[in-house]
Amino acid sequence: MTANAFDADRDLCMAAGMDDFVAKPVDPDVLSATVLKWLAVRKPGKSGG
Repeated sequence: MTANAFDADRDLCMAAGMDDFVAKPVDPDVLSATVLKWLAVRKPGKSGG
């Protein structure tokens, strides 16, 4: 989550290895959807990281 919401900031974060990007001010629906998306990606029985 970042306060830097410009496209260039997103590109730099993604290039640095981030999996996703949620800018402030946070929209609760966007945050929830993003978290649920990544929870669905995890394989059962695997630890995160």
